[in-house]
Amino acid sequence: MRLKRIEHFFLILILIAIILLFLRSIYVKIDEQIQNDSLQKNYQYYRDIDTPHKKWLNGYLGIFFRFKSFGNINWLIIPFFIYLLVTFKKRERWELALAFVYLLTVTLLGIKGYRNWRYQLTLFPFTITIILLTIWEYIKNRSPHTKIVVFSLLGLLITYNFCHYFGSYKYLWNHKADISFKTYPTQVLSYINNMKDTIPEPVFLICDGSNVFFYYSNKRSIPYYSPEYRREFRRKTRAQLYYFLKNELKANYIFSSWRFEADNRNKSIGEILNLDCKQIMSDRGYQLYQIREHLLEEELDSKASTEYKVWDSEAEVNENISSLLKVQGIRGKFSFKYETIKNKKILIVRNKEEGEKGERILQFGYTLDKEIINTYSLRSKYVYFLLTVKIPGNLINKQNYIFIQDFDGTWKRKKMYFSRPGWRSYLISKQIRTQSSEIGVGFSFRPESSENEIAISDVKIYFLDHAI
Repeated sequence: MRLKRIEHFFLILILIAIILLFLRSIYVKIDEQIQNDSLQKNYQYYRDIDTPHKKWLNGYLGIFFRFKSFGNINWLIIPFFIYLLVTFKKRERWELALAFVYLLTVTLLGIKGYRNWRYQLTLFPFTITIILLTIWEYIKNRSPHTKIVVFSLLGLLITYNFCHYFGSYKYLWNHKADISFKTYPTQVLSYINNMKDTIPEPVFLICDGSNVFFYYSNKRSIPYYSPEYRREFRRKTRAQLYYFLKNELKANYIFSSWRFEADNRNKSIGEILNLDCKQIMSDRGYQLYQIREHLLEEELDSKASTEYKVWDSEAEVNENISSLLKVQGIRGKFSFKYETIKNKKILIVRNKEEGEKGERILQFGYTLDKEIINTYSLRSKYVYFLLTVKIPGNLINKQNYIFIQDFDGTWKRKKMYFSRPGWRSYLISKQIRTQSSEIGVGFSFRPESSENEIAISDVKIYFLDHAI
């Protein structure tokens, strides 16, 4: 009898060891590989769980294999359903109905909610409850040895998951009290909370969906995603939205995040952040802006400035376009056409032929000569380049941009890449070095075919003695 007990004990140890090895293999070979591969990609790639094994193991069947979110105790629901199928004819109707609803829910969440674990989390408490109740019904009339083995296995699963991921999730135990965690914009929030109440009272437009602002600040705010204003925010032009924020909502600050700005860069709010706001602070992916007192054009026009018009005639060029507006580098043949669209003169630049080596490259812009530099920039510190551009979506890349550069023995260039197909206004500014003898403001244009063109309007260059 004693020998059998010893054998039984060793069999349990071997079973535990096999389970541990199996769990470790699953975690290392499947889960950690999936997570690491995903985290090396951008946010959208991770949300789409792109490859087939990610879609199945970390997606459709995520409630069973998303170890970082659910652990592995819910695996035990699988033998429960196998047992249910085997004893199908003996089951009560309410048990079969419950199983059907559960399977239907798992299927729907797998298909529709696989991209984010929080959707599948809604089913997790129910899954655990079924498992624990089923296990208890099975062992309550069994021998003490059976109860010990079952409880040991459950404890092993719980302990393994807890130890394996405690290092990753321990901050969640008290995350609301500890805002020093790296994802919270501590400096920005501290700055906002220390703002003195003034007249008019600071009003913040919240362009972020994480609720961080509402957790840690009691300042008056208006959420961008508010159903009350959603239509107003999304349908207005840039100027209309600006006056709506300033005059009707009395907003004077915008609290935003990089994710919001990336998702909304093609909308009017993106143009307001780019043109009609001054960035006060940036911290851990969050930005705080102050809305300008006036639209950017109105503010710049009230300062000392000069404006240069695009050329007024059609031309095909390989060298200079005019005494001021020049081709600075070219590979291929380009045409320049000046059209009037909606009572506004627009410059159309199009590639006609590729170069000898198959290249299509054009750099052109405004060369500010000695007289202009002496007149403006020697008593100024900043150059602002404001314009409106229309460019096709396939040219939204790092080969196409506007720039400002100055020369004081070496060229130093600042770039702004095009970020939206269709018409959009862009503003780029640069502090000019005191010894600069030449200033260049222009475009880098690299079309992919003769069908690609760039349209330019409302070109203005400003010289200011301080940043605005």
